[in-house]
Amino acid sequence: MVSFLEVQLLYSHDKGVTWQPVTRSCLPSHLNCEKYTFPRDSEFLSDMTSGWNRYNVPLPFHTRCDPGWGGFDCSASTIDLPVYSYDMFTGESYNWYKVVGGKRTKPCKPIASGSALHFTGNCSRGLISRFFDLSNAEYVQFNFMYGCGTPPDNIDESVLIGYSTNAVDWTTFGNLHYLNYRSPSFVTIMLPDDAKRNGTAINFAQFKNSGQNEDDWLIDNLRIGGRNVNPDMMMSDFTYGIDAAEWKTFDNIKTGVYCERSEVASGEIVDDESATITTQDLNIHEGHMLQFWYNIGCMRPWNASVAPVHLQYSTDYGMTWAYVTPQCLSNDPDCLVGPSMASVYYGDPMGRWQRVIIPLEGMTQSKYGLGRSFYIVKTY
Repeated sequence: MVSFLEVQLLYSHDKGVTWQPVTRSCLPSHLNCEKYTFPRDSEFLSDMTSGWNRYNVPLPFHTRCDPGWGGFDCSASTIDLPVYSYDMFTGESYNWYKVVGGKRTKPCKPIASGSALHFTGNCSRGLISRFFDLSNAEYVQFNFMYGCGTPPDNIDESVLIGYSTNAVDWTTFGNLHYLNYRSPSFVTIMLPDDAKRNGTAINFAQFKNSGQNEDDWLIDNLRIGGRNVNPDMMMSDFTYGIDAAEWKTFDNIKTGVYCERSEVASGEIVDDESATITTQDLNIHEGHMLQFWYNIGCMRPWNASVAPVHLQYSTDYGMTWAYVTPQCLSNDPDCLVGPSMASVYYGDPMGRWQRVIIPLEGMTQSKYGLGRSFYIVKTY
């Protein structure tokens, strides 16, 4: 039984004898199209269009723009728009214009930390952002997985990622293929040049599904942003908490008092979820250095086992990681700087704070990931 209503937007060239949809669908199985449209075939579905919705279908010489929009097709914003968004889906968010068929829930497997957005609805499924100024943005990044219920088995059940400047025509720039992502995965997708403009929305859409809890998918730690010119320095003392513009992820991290110091970022593993904090993308030059203080296992008994902190960096937007200081033996021909220990840090038996200074040699265009565990990094 159909549990939603629909209204169609049609046009006629023969005085109403025959009618055609104003916009047409474009699914992954349609090989002759590049743009998909929402609503599909000009069908306004009740679950996706509850409340008042803005759709812009320009008709030549007869377009009147809503307040805040201008231009021939009403796609040019006349007001300042946010330049990035980051969502951990831990509470209500103003980043999203529509969330249909999904809800916040504890995932069946650790995706990032805490809750994730889980799409299981039996009708439409989609996540549509508000409009942003992406003139200087670079990518969309997120954690993703299919199949806490039943994974998809048809290519048209894949989740598509698109952008739009009018909320009607969506150009696909990412396809989360239904055969992949059966386990939690980190995904980075670069924005097309045409999406880098003021007044762009991002859409995650699954156009077909087999019903409630079938072909389901989860998403977490969703960031739209980045910079086309990265800063070449960064200093963060956590006086005002964690700035989402400086830190790309901060899973199971909080700020406050830790081991007799205030204004500290601290983390711990929760329910087998890592504690991870990752910097923004940085432009690293010769002569740069990385400095921080850390304390692991404060107030724990001296003989208690505490997971260490791993310091790693990435030059491919977080897809792969390597230790800032690699482990090198004296007889290793691949180690040109002599023997060294990997950048893995353990707590002091006396619970003291320790200072680290690392010269950043040969790491241009790098992002330093301070990943899993206590204070600013990553544990396994």
